[in-house]
Amino acid sequence: MQISSFKPALRAALQAPDQTLVGQHRDFIEAVRREHPHDICFVCLPRLSTCGMYAFGLTGKDRYNTIAYDYDIYAGPDFFYWLLEARQEPLQ
Repeated sequence: MQISSFKPALRAALQAPDQTLVGQHRDFIEAVRREHPHDICFVCLPRLSTCGMYAFGLTGKDRYNTIAYDYDIYAGPDFFYWLLEARQEPLQ
């Protein structure tokens, strides 16, 4: 038997709008829980990280994860080579 036959209202409520970004899924699931109690738990986002991301404090940041996963823009090796080549100065 499918879950939809047990709780059709929950199944319908879990259909996130097309504009929902990956970084917003955890909040969306929790918002649904307030109206439709459930035991669905958010496990995690995929992890793609480098030591450079750690050094710049980007790991575990919701804003960075949203940009990376939704727009396929990552602070990977190419980004850090660009930073080194451009001789970026630290912020004061």
